[in-house]
Amino acid sequence: MRPASMIIRRRRSFLPGRRLLLALGGLLAIGGCAVPASPSDPSSAALEADYILLGEVHDNAEGHARRLDWLRAMPNGPRRAIVFEQFDLGHQAAIDRWREMRPDERGPAAAKNLAQAGGFEFRGWRFESYGPVIELALERGWDIRAGNLPRTEAMRIARDPAAAAPPPPGWPAAADAALESAVRKGHCGLVPEERVEAMALAQRSRDAGMAQAMRAARDDGAAQVLLIAGNGHVRRDYGVPAHLRGAQPDARIFALGFIESGNGGGRNRFDAVRMVPPADRPDPCAQLREHFGGRK
Repeated sequence: MRPASMIIRRRRSFLPGRRLLLALGGLLAIGGCAVPASPSDPSSAALEADYILLGEVHDNAEGHARRLDWLRAMPNGPRRAIVFEQFDLGHQAAIDRWREMRPDERGPAAAKNLAQAGGFEFRGWRFESYGPVIELALERGWDIRAGNLPRTEAMRIARDPAAAAPPPPGWPAAADAALESAVRKGHCGLVPEERVEAMALAQRSRDAGMAQAMRAARDDGAAQVLLIAGNGHVRRDYGVPAHLRGAQPDARIFALGFIESGNGGGRNRFDAVRMVPPADRPDPCAQLREHFGGRK
């Protein structure tokens, strides 16, 4: 088993076959009953929100396609910004420079060039799932923001859990325990117990960073801010919405999960869900056990 400083290095590096773990994390972060919702068009509750959080199962292409349809159905309206889990916070300046130098560039090539400038990790994230969203943001003139915790910060938390972001005001007493349970489940029970707390604190810090990026976009003039992130980050109980509420109790927040059928939706975890067919993938836990030498 790798040391905690390696395991907590964000999803890109604590396992080979990062997409496998991304898929597993998105699948196991959810539970409960599904909330019926319209298949594509944004609701009035979403359109009136200050913050819109759109989840995903990272390797589910159908979920990405339906979310893109949802975004395209948004009417022209207030100035918007979109925050991506797929860009590290440390790359925001590079994204801003690219846009300043190429204010009129549009289309698929421009989206890919921006991603390259912003440090998008093409080996870990499937660009074909995110390129069209970046392209849409460029087309509509939305501000593009990085949201993820930089690797150096995650490593610092691994070495010193006291460096983790503090819980927001109103943080539920059971939230940290729930995060730790999600870490265990999301890694098929293969993570040594002494490392679980640090990994959960890193997750909480990542959510705090995404919330801060969303708030910063509002402070910079965006009337409405969207987030593109995994379902586990979007859930209302201990994800990014909890950090937004702690900082801005009166903020209007709309969280939409894109959930694979058979994995539930959770009435108290999202404001609405869109059910999508499960992706065709090998058993991720079996592959993880093989990687870890058969540990059970």
